[in-house]
Amino acid sequence: MGDIHWNYAYYYNQKVVYDSAYYHYNKAYQYFSKTSKQQYTAQMLYNMSLIRGRYRDYAGSELLIIKSIRIYRDLKDYSSLYASYNHLAILQKDIKEYDRAIKYHNIAMSYLEKIPDNKKYLYASLNNIGIIYRDQGNYIEALKKFNFILEDSNLRKENSDYYARALDNLAYCKLLIRDTIGIRKDLIEALDTREKIGNRGGVIVSKIHLSKFYSYKEDTAIAFKNALEANKIAKQIKNSSNYLQTLSMLSILDKKNASIYLKKYISYNDSLLQEERKVQNKFARIEFETDKYIERTQELSEQKIRIFIIALGLVIIISLTYYAFIQRARNKNLVLEQEKQDAQSQLTLLAIESQKNLEKQKIQEQNRISEEIHDNIIGRLFGVRFGFGFLNIEKNKDEQSRKEMLLEELQKVEIELRDISHQLNHNFINYSMDFLSLIEEKIKDKSIQGNFEYQFHVDDDIDWNAIKGIIKVNCLRIIQESLQNIVKYAHATKVTIILSKKREGIKVSIEDNGVGFDISKVTKGIGLKNIKSRLKKLNGEIRIDTQPGKGTRISFYLLQINN
Repeated sequence: MGDIHWNYAYYYNQKVVYDSAYYHYNKAYQYFSKTSKQQYTAQMLYNMSLIRGRYRDYAGSELLIIKSIRIYRDLKDYSSLYASYNHLAILQKDIKEYDRAIKYHNIAMSYLEKIPDNKKYLYASLNNIGIIYRDQGNYIEALKKFNFILEDSNLRKENSDYYARALDNLAYCKLLIRDTIGIRKDLIEALDTREKIGNRGGVIVSKIHLSKFYSYKEDTAIAFKNALEANKIAKQIKNSSNYLQTLSMLSILDKKNASIYLKKYISYNDSLLQEERKVQNKFARIEFETDKYIERTQELSEQKIRIFIIALGLVIIISLTYYAFIQRARNKNLVLEQEKQDAQSQLTLLAIESQKNLEKQKIQEQNRISEEIHDNIIGRLFGVRFGFGFLNIEKNKDEQSRKEMLLEELQKVEIELRDISHQLNHNFINYSMDFLSLIEEKIKDKSIQGNFEYQFHVDDDIDWNAIKGIIKVNCLRIIQESLQNIVKYAHATKVTIILSKKREGIKVSIEDNGVGFDISKVTKGIGLKNIKSRLKKLNGEIRIDTQPGKGTRISFYLLQINN
């Protein structure tokens, strides 16, 4: 949009429709100022300043050019800074602030050191400073500037326009101090050069200076002819200041028609002032509309910011609420998981204790039966056998033989019952075999689930009867949790579980040939947290050795043992 309005502005500027050009420059400025194209933003301000200066809106033009200078200074655009300060100097010269004008020209020239091929800019500034000195009446300084330019022997070939300008100004300055030697030749050469290159604005100035020269020489006819030609060209190209100047000159040179020229002068000057005022009002209206637009834009921006802040606040509140809800749910899950683990531990502990109690009751019952057999049944059998031995059945040999056989059989029964009684009275039950069988059963289940082979080794020096039930339970659960992690993440084919005696406790080592992991990056996962939580309760220790691609070995120690 900025480019489109810039193109419109350029079109109207070429057509000399400056109010429309200004409108589109202003529109382009509004769009460019919202982008990162600060170079274009400053260029629009510069163009608007030139137009306002053309209509003698000096204050408005100065304000715009100062804005552009600030941007160019940040961009370190030295060519544009030169042009901007040069324009600012011209504005000061037009309002006869000559000292400030020279000051700004000097600032402009200070940037020339940073601009390559700066000769034409230098000559333009020196020419402008010379004109200021001339208007001030400081003709000596003015002549120095013009002569400095003309000392360049290549100037006529390299830049004939600058050469003609300096030559014409030098000649006119000499005329003002009544040094007329050679100035006619210089004025005509400057005019011819300007006509050849088609510089019509320069032609007007040359003809005005020639008219003044001939007027000084009292050759009124030629003076009038040059003034009239200058007047016609100024009217054609709408050069208002030169047109008014030539009307004033004609009223002096043609005394017969002086009143006609003066009326034209007054009428044109009034219309020019009116037109300038009208255009200046347009500028003010455009500026007002721009300010209103900016104000409205700011209001909308502030409204958007408020909406954004409110929306952001709502999003934050909703996010925090959602996070709190999720965290609460997680905490509940963790509590439930912990309670589940505790319940499982209690159940396992109860199962072990129940098994132990059952075995004790079994032993007690066996002892009772043994005592009953030994003290009662065997005693009674002995009494029967003893009494049976005193029976006199010798008269009948067959009965005697049968009696001895029955006595021998009763003795055998007595011996067998005594052996059974002794066996029932044997109190040894291997509780450790039941606990280790339970562990191996869990290992076998996980090996089927994870499709891996396993080896299970137990140190014979471990006195399982001396270990607390809570230690056994957590040992079982930690092994179970570790195997579950292997099934889920390790993709192992071989797992080795070793239970050995370590100091006054148990060392459990679980090693797999799986994928391993980077332990520094593991921040989540309930499995390891549960293992560490169980060990913390029992003052246990854990060590994890793993690397990506090199398997994992988890070693933990359970220290609380009944002595």
